[in-house]
Order: sequence, then structure tokens, then C-alpha cells
Amino acid sequence: MKTKKTLLKNIFLFSIGICLSLALGCSGEDGETGLQGPAGKDGADGQDGQDGNANVIASEWIDIEWTEKVTAEWAYMDIPVEGIMEYVENGGIAMMYLKTADTIILGLPFTSSFEGGSSYYFRYGKFSTDDVIWEGFRFNMQGHGTAINVAQSLDYAVRYVLVPANMAQANGMASKMPKTYEETVSLLGISY
Repeated sequence: MKTKKTLLKNIFLFSIGICLSLALGCSGEDGETGLQGPAGKDGADGQDGQDGNANVIASEWIDIEWTEKVTAEWAYMDIPVEGIMEYVENGGIAMMYLKTADTIILGLPFTSSFEGGSSYYFRYGKFSTDDVIWEGFRFNMQGHGTAINVAQSLDYAVRYVLVPANMAQANGMASKMPKTYEETVSLLGISY
């Protein structure tokens, strides 16, 4: 029994000795830095790949709920977006789309001959509501009163897309905007 305790004690002490030796014995100078490896491969046709869409901001679809029906022929909806002015002033692009009840998606501005000629458009900037200044979008609709009521009752919705300046330059949007929502989705890689 005594030899068993002595054996365990010796194994324990031996283990501590090995651990200390390894801990203290491995401190030395680093070796020399090796040669630089080969450069990574370029994308297709020897070109660098395009930047991703990580900085593109695409809202969810926002149901139309008029902030104010100014007249029977004109209403608007406010959509706060903090920092929109700086975003656009630095070369970013702001776009907005309207989805109708029958899931047709239209780029704004848009004028329809349907429902007596309604116009849909948006502005971005600083607005004042009840003496509070805020930044964002103001989605506007002008048309006869029925069209304004129909837009809200049939679940029309809007979606804004913000493209940063560097991406707008890289993919050509700075000089040529996409003509359809489908082009925008494809070009920017955002969800439908």
C-alpha cells in the first residue's frame, strides 16, 4: 500500500517536472519569416470580383398608411430614415418602388393612366412635422380621391433601396439606373 502511494507521488512529481520543463524550455526566439506566397487568383477574365452588397440598404415592404390626406387628390406618407441626406450628398443613390395589390412592382416616379391618371413619386430630405425636424422619405400620390383611397385599402406598399456611392460607381448605377425592379434585384443581389 505504501509503495502504491509512493509510486503515485513520484508519477505526480514527474508530471509536474515535465510540464515545467516544457513551459520554461519553449521560450526562444521566433524563426525567420518565410517567403511570400503566390498572389490569389483573379475573378473571371482576369478581373477582380465585384464588391458585395453588404452596404446596400433595402427596406422591407412598407404598407401605405397616409400620414396626411392633404386634399381628396393628394396624400403623402412619411418614412423616417436617419442620415439619408448625408448618404445621398456623399454620392449614394436612393430609389423607391411601389407594389400594387396585384403584385406589379413599379419604379418611382410613375404616372398611371389607370384610375384617372394617378402620379406616384417620392422625395427625400429633411421634413418638419409638428415642429420636429426629421430625415427620410416622403412618398406622394396625386390623383383623384378614389385612387388615394384605393392605394391604402388594397394594401399597396413601398420599398426603398439605398446604394452606397462606391457600389453605384462600381456597378455603373451612377450613370445608368436600372429600368425595372427585377434589374435592381439582380444587379444588387437583394431579396425580392
